[in-house]
Amino acid sequence: MDQMDESLLENWFLKRDLSKSSRVLYHLVIGIYTEVTGLSLTELKEEAKQEEQEGIWIDDRKIQIHMLKFKKYLEETNRAPNTRCSYFNAVRSFYRSQGIQIPDIKMPKGDICLEENYTKLLTKDDIRKMIDVSSPRDRAIIYVMALSGMSQAEMRKLSIEKFLDAINDNVPEIETLKDLFRYEKKLKNTILTLPITRKKEYYRYHTFMPPEAIYSVIAYLRERCFGKNDNIRIHSYDTPIFVSKIGTKLTTKNISTVFVEIGKRAGFKKKYGMLSPWRSHSLRKFFISTIIKHSGDHMLADYLTGHKIPDVKRAYWIIDPEDLKKKYMDILPHLSIDGVKFKVLKSDEHKKIEDMEKSMQDYQQRILDLEQDNQDMKEAKNLLNKILSDPSVLKELTK
Repeated sequence: MDQMDESLLENWFLKRDLSKSSRVLYHLVIGIYTEVTGLSLTELKEEAKQEEQEGIWIDDRKIQIHMLKFKKYLEETNRAPNTRCSYFNAVRSFYRSQGIQIPDIKMPKGDICLEENYTKLLTKDDIRKMIDVSSPRDRAIIYVMALSGMSQAEMRKLSIEKFLDAINDNVPEIETLKDLFRYEKKLKNTILTLPITRKKEYYRYHTFMPPEAIYSVIAYLRERCFGKNDNIRIHSYDTPIFVSKIGTKLTTKNISTVFVEIGKRAGFKKKYGMLSPWRSHSLRKFFISTIIKHSGDHMLADYLTGHKIPDVKRAYWIIDPEDLKKKYMDILPHLSIDGVKFKVLKSDEHKKIEDMEKSMQDYQQRILDLEQDNQDMKEAKNLLNKILSDPSVLKELTK
């Protein structure tokens, strides 16, 4: 790709404010598109621009021939329908970013996918098998993603500082890693509330981390502090929890490789052309499907995973982290990988709320009892007055 094409790419990426991962994908797609059409990116732009300026009818322009040719190429590959649609949309995005009119060409979209990918979801047994063959770091990643619903992008960005801050909100004496290792037993009944910013959507939301995930993260942090690998030592809390074996930030490719290797060690198999059911995104699907199955609350599942809730619905759906935590705790027994009982996982805050509610109920019952006693006394007094006002009774009393 020459310098002019590279400049066009950079112009496109900046206009669309594409993330690093999207830039990599779109660069790949454009490489395929230029190969299929036999023209450079600059030539494709100038050709489309010239035909538009000449007023050639859209159905007679070469841009339509090129895009139909690319559509046919995609349909003849083994790529999943959603992948084909993403590739085609990348080409549309390029032309639109250059102000070029594009023909109306339909691509399959919706929730239709390859038959073998449609119903395949990870089970708890699958996740346990993955955990059993994983390193401390990878075990922690699996627990965090499966039990919090975080995407791999948010998981990779989760910092030690944010983790410690969430712990400190529950156990004030824990401020440092040294404190964490000393007082970690105090976290056995704790569910952390994590404020997350999802870069993909520029969206803030909350999710939660139960003890299973907390302790798996602590085990990995202990390895980073005291294990044999000096490359992963912690020098700042304002850095990601999870790092590569050489101490660098994890990338999307790193995570993909990690899950491929985990699947191999766990003995998982898949058909050719089928998506790996054990990829990182499947843990997120496990989280979402479990919430919907056991609560029926699609909006709760969307919010806890950082999916944008439409403004109209959000106006009538008040977001209260403590209320969300109670709902999360109701579903937690169904999410739990290790089968932890619900009563064990009740947080101190939740216990306080329940104690207050019970005290209030007892207090209300006492008031009702007192009111009943008062009513009984009134009735007894009225009866006594009636008796004393009876002449025959008075006559007997004065004898």
